[in-house]
Amino acid sequence: MSTDPAQTIAQQIPPSVRLAVENLPIAELVLGSRQLRIRKKSVLEVMGASIRQFGFLVPVLIDGENRIICGKGRVEAARLIGMTDVPCIRITHLSDAERRVFAIAENQLGQLAGWDQETLKIELKELAGLDLSFSLELTGFSAPKIDSIIFGGESGDARENAIPALTDDVVSLVGDLWELGEGRLLCGDATASDSFVTLLAGEKVRVVFTDPPYNVAVAGHVTSGGKHGEFVMASGEMTDGEFTEFSTKVMRRASENLIDGGLLYYCMDHRHLEHTLAAAKAVGLERLNLIVWDKKAGGMGSFYRSRHELIFLFRKRGAST
Repeated sequence: MSTDPAQTIAQQIPPSVRLAVENLPIAELVLGSRQLRIRKKSVLEVMGASIRQFGFLVPVLIDGENRIICGKGRVEAARLIGMTDVPCIRITHLSDAERRVFAIAENQLGQLAGWDQETLKIELKELAGLDLSFSLELTGFSAPKIDSIIFGGESGDARENAIPALTDDVVSLVGDLWELGEGRLLCGDATASDSFVTLLAGEKVRVVFTDPPYNVAVAGHVTSGGKHGEFVMASGEMTDGEFTEFSTKVMRRASENLIDGGLLYYCMDHRHLEHTLAAAKAVGLERLNLIVWDKKAGGMGSFYRSRHELIFLFRKRGAST
């Protein structure tokens, strides 16, 4: 009898287990009624782009009845990019309970490992310096996250201008209104009409300057230090359609409270040009210009670290300003 642990384990594997790859039509695969993992369309699009670039390299695991054990996300991504067949490995030696447990384990076990941040930084930095014909976002990391890993932390200016930590907990509630001389400051929702009723008391304004969230998570994009919480909404969780709807609500509330001919200065980054213009068109705003705010120091972002911010200038149609 062998005393080699690896050989002993190998001997315990049923001889019927033969990991043969077969190509099957996606239409013949059974996803099942229970979806253990939730993936946004944006995630599936990245997975699809990876498959398109590198090929479908990790076969789907299926049982004897073509039910998918592992690889549902890859199948959905393949379908999204127009594939009709995918490579599969048929697993028939597991009981129903074993199959279900393995499906969870296969998804969960990989998440137990963390990244060695310094090694990951070196690897991504070297890859970023190569003349690649494809985007590093195919790694699954977004460009802002890659930038954050490579360059790390916040800029020196951000650290110098950081506000000292408060010694006591301070809580602001929705609806709280502060009067600061002639100024008024409201803790509220810029997509809700009631917020403007409270803030403006029925008056109209000549100018609105707004810097809404960009639908990008704060952690790893705006800061990697964990000092700032996520936005209540539009913090990376919205689809393209949802973010366009969100932007439309923000602009509509602003327009409702502008005088005819009033101006809306609307900050947004380059990733959301289409969403911003679509929202403005839906509200009926006239685009006057695109202002580039030179911020002098590069912030966190893509490989070209932005030292500017884009400000769309819109006008509410009506009398001249």
